[in-house]
Amino acid sequence: MSGKLSRENRYSIMLKALILISSSLFFGLPIVAQFLVSNILPVAMHGDPYADTLLNTSALMKREGIKKVIAKQTSDKITGTYNSKTAYLNEHGNISACTICFPGLKRVSPGSCMGDTFLYNSRGLMIEMSSKDVKEPYLRIIAEYTGEREVKYRTIAKTVPDTMIDYKFYNEKGQLVRLKQTRKGIEADDMRLYYNADGFVDSINHRNPHWGTFLFTRKESRKTKQIEMENANSKYEWIFNQSGQCISTKMAWNKQHVRGQSRSSYKTELEIKYFYNPDGTLAEVTNKTTGKPKVTFRYSYEK
Repeated sequence: MSGKLSRENRYSIMLKALILISSSLFFGLPIVAQFLVSNILPVAMHGDPYADTLLNTSALMKREGIKKVIAKQTSDKITGTYNSKTAYLNEHGNISACTICFPGLKRVSPGSCMGDTFLYNSRGLMIEMSSKDVKEPYLRIIAEYTGEREVKYRTIAKTVPDTMIDYKFYNEKGQLVRLKQTRKGIEADDMRLYYNADGFVDSINHRNPHWGTFLFTRKESRKTKQIEMENANSKYEWIFNQSGQCISTKMAWNKQHVRGQSRSSYKTELEIKYFYNPDGTLAEVTNKTTGKPKVTFRYSYEK
């Protein structure tokens, strides 16, 4: 590897910056993903190496005494996502370091890896995350705990000229109840989250009228619980088993409109399936996206 960023690393850093500014790192392992809903429900495993921490939680890692998690893609020829990651955990089940490797582009560049490190305070709360390629830092996230349940995140990325600031507010259960985002010193959005008695999100209200309110509906059977959410241009569905584990996520984007009437078809669809070991840890995750080969990640653990 050279000191210069390859094409895929530049993309991954920009993607990571956008993902991490909307991450929730207040309780346990970082919960990261590309949309606000990824703070509270699992999405986009193939594009976000930290999305699985909603399932492989810090509490679960601590309970099982796991010190190292390895996730490998079954085919190293599939680009557009990482092909392996190795996470090292501390005594609280939180990630202290993670190495994420990407496949190279055919006839353009070899594969490469990036390293992330996390620092915590005496209470076990994340205070800084740093991402490096070879040895130079390209991304930093600094967490400042401004209140008992309030956190200010500053994201500083070399590829993004302005520092991005997010304010997170949590309830007594550790659930995210408000996210306020500031870009270039101007408020970008202010979102509030509400939960049902079952502990799952019921609605997300955006101050920005363009986004409006996201409503989550539920369907239950004897064996599963199904949660759905649909907004102006995307649709989501999550299925949980009797043990409360998410076994499937479905997403669709780019809804088409004709004369003001929405169609039921979408240009891009993604289905993620989760498989578990007897102890509750992830065993395998599969991602199937419209028009692309299926991506499968298999997990192994060390204690």
